Amino acid sequence: MGDDFLEWATIYFSKDSGNRDRLIPRSLIYEDFKTTTGIYQWKAQRFSKCMKAFAQYEKEILSLNPDELCNDGGRIVKRISGKESPVECFYIQTKEELNYEFDAEQRVNHTGLTEVQSNMPFNRKNNPYK
Repeated sequence: MGDDFLEWATIYFSKDSGNRDRLIPRSLIYEDFKTTTGIYQWKAQRFSKCMKAFAQYEKEILSLNPDELCNDGGRIVKRISGKESPVECFYIQTKEELNYEFDAEQRVNHTGLTEVQSNMPFNRKNNPYK
């Protein structure tokens, strides 16, 4: 998983982040990771493996992408308003009850997270130690 991913994921999926127990398009999560950490060369498969490793590592997480939300291929693919084709989503489950809805307002509120986190020491752009 690596330290950069672990630090980013710990903040991104913290209790107060609003990024638990809801559907979030994979592209939004992946873009936030790249922008916040400055790591742009990762392939989607590596990112997915790290998400799985983080879900197993973090004690409060019950599962990544609960079976009830997944298609036959083990992925969550949903149609989201404003998008022509379905998009893949991630769901970090920390509660027994599942939230099946995608809330566009939460997505808008979420986008400020990168700006708030831009001065974190693991952000390669702003880290004087790297």
